[in-house]
Amino acid sequence: MSHWLLPCTLVLLSFSTLVRAQAFIPPAIPLAVRSPYLNCWASTAGANLPSTNNTAFFWYNVDFTDWLGRIRVDGTTYQWLGDSKTNQNVTIARLVSTTITPTQTIQIIEAGPMNMTVTFLSPVEPSDWVKQSLSFSYLAVGAESTDGKAHSVQVYSEITAQWASSDAIPTVATNISFRDPGSYYYAMSRGENVTYKTCTDTVCQSNFTRFGTLAFVENNVTFRAIGDDMPVFAMSIDLGDIVSTQSSPVVWAVGYNHNPVIQYTVSNGEYQLRSPLFMATYPTVADAIVDFLSDFSDAQSRAVALDNRVQQAASQVTTDPGYYTMLSIATRQAFGSLSMTIDSNSIGSDWSISDVMIFMKNMGFDGGVNPVDKIYASFPNFLFFNASLGGPLLLPLLQIQFNNVSRPNYAATELGG
Repeated sequence: MSHWLLPCTLVLLSFSTLVRAQAFIPPAIPLAVRSPYLNCWASTAGANLPSTNNTAFFWYNVDFTDWLGRIRVDGTTYQWLGDSKTNQNVTIARLVSTTITPTQTIQIIEAGPMNMTVTFLSPVEPSDWVKQSLSFSYLAVGAESTDGKAHSVQVYSEITAQWASSDAIPTVATNISFRDPGSYYYAMSRGENVTYKTCTDTVCQSNFTRFGTLAFVENNVTFRAIGDDMPVFAMSIDLGDIVSTQSSPVVWAVGYNHNPVIQYTVSNGEYQLRSPLFMATYPTVADAIVDFLSDFSDAQSRAVALDNRVQQAASQVTTDPGYYTMLSIATRQAFGSLSMTIDSNSIGSDWSISDVMIFMKNMGFDGGVNPVDKIYASFPNFLFFNASLGGPLLLPLLQIQFNNVSRPNYAATELGG
């Protein structure tokens, strides 16, 4: 059987409402959807419309993965992402619109005299397998004054230790380091007026609300349980006075990596460790993150081109915009279930397409690997974007079927869990 190696450690890297005419509002809004272990959504269940005050959750087990965002305008703090659990003199920002595409969730949010454009960009890179194998997603925030006056603006965001585990008991490390077997990362390009801290959630949040910075917070890197004084990694940036529109958005990268990705049985009693494909190109995860952040502008251009391609194809079938929204969600789910891998022994040496195997995780029910029914259902998606994805996706199933001496006398339904 193949065994997915589960993440166990949080690692941090230093570096309401009017909804736009969306065809329908799905039960969950995709935020960061890039791989089986970077699969973050915001629930709309129980509400007629999305809100900026919803807790993010991990899709498979519907476990909370708190992701918080705030903006401070002329000393008044507004919350534009996440669930505010305590009274910290924070106003919930007003969600003006939500637009969902195959690669992006774009929200226009009103925070007093400022309009924010919040973009959750999860790239789909069917023609660049190295980029597709990067389990990282973007969060970009832009702001503009709506009254033509200058306003002092600071922006804040944090992720919690819940990203690493759904259990509040495990001990996590909230220091700035890399750890195995699985690590979450939160990063932004280091610029002027940026502060970052690891601390208890209420401490970081309250300090930003009061001062618009994290400069006065002491780092708390104590190893402790996730549920013990909720540890977070927070970053803030002072944008100064904004008169009209800021020159460029604030961009974060959130990501996950574990190596090996999978222990894959190649024959009876023998197995192979498989690593993320990008690790054959980048010497370290930090190198990959730096490149990912610097690529944001081009990545967004490629994303828009892919979105337009899907929208054009959808319009050839029906003029109903709901069809495009459905295809957008399906594309996120299909590509977000994949891990593109190479033999771990290929790291540090030349690799070729023939080394690549793609593993799909059933995100909806039992977590099975390469389930035939899910591959069948998603195959038209892969054929549309790049038919070459089909071979590496089917190869593990075919290889197990014919190389394993203990194989059953019927076609395998999946590789295991």
